[in-house]
Amino acid sequence: MLSLHLPVPRSHPGARIVATNIPGGGRFIALWGEWRVRVIKEPINCATFNYSALPDMNGGSLAPMEDVLRQLPLTLGENDRLESRATAACATYMGYTGCVFTGSGFTADLLAFAKIASWALQTHGTCIILYDDCAHGSLQASAIQAARVGATEGDHAGGVSVMKFMHNDMDHLRYMLGRCPKKAQVCVAIEGLYSADGSIPPIPNILELKEYYNFLLLVNESHGFLSFGSGGRGCFEYWRDLGYDCPTGEVAIMTTSLAGNG
Repeated sequence: MLSLHLPVPRSHPGARIVATNIPGGGRFIALWGEWRVRVIKEPINCATFNYSALPDMNGGSLAPMEDVLRQLPLTLGENDRLESRATAACATYMGYTGCVFTGSGFTADLLAFAKIASWALQTHGTCIILYDDCAHGSLQASAIQAARVGATEGDHAGGVSVMKFMHNDMDHLRYMLGRCPKKAQVCVAIEGLYSADGSIPPIPNILELKEYYNFLLLVNESHGFLSFGSGGRGCFEYWRDLGYDCPTGEVAIMTTSLAGNG
């Protein structure tokens, strides 16, 4: 197995791309349901932690970023004035009433699922989390962790159940929603831009189902934030640009990540 560490030009200190080969050997590999691809050569999978390539957006952005990292106490809770202004600016930009920073996008998902599960258990006694089959590992792990925590929160008989629906398949999601007990609080978790295959969720259809089944919607916008939509706000803005009525207020919690921070 080949693993390479490639420096990223003009990026922040230490940024790199990790490239790993995927052995093919002429085998058939099933992709996206019925599609089957014969891999003749070894494809290379590339990844980087430099989300959104923030330092590369403007030619002179690296120097002030380095100054901020060296001179300002950015640890959460260490500079309340700076933190409150930054969270307020982010909330305004996205059209929300509040924003919370975490140390990573993964941590943001853990907190989001835990909060939804805890609230659902207190108000409904039962929580069901449905997530897209192609969802990022952080969503899947956070949903499972929320179920484990829910199992230890006292006398909630229903607990937290975790299930998945077929990728972007609204018929299957409708089927799964129809099977959920009416007393349960259901949370549907999706990505704004799926890193697994680059697809976009059908937000207008999801909102139609939300209106009928009254579930909570959690969106991980780590890969769509600042990458599409006329203002870089992700999938909801993308669909609004196409003329659909997709207000971000329909989302209970939206998480994202910027160069490692959630």
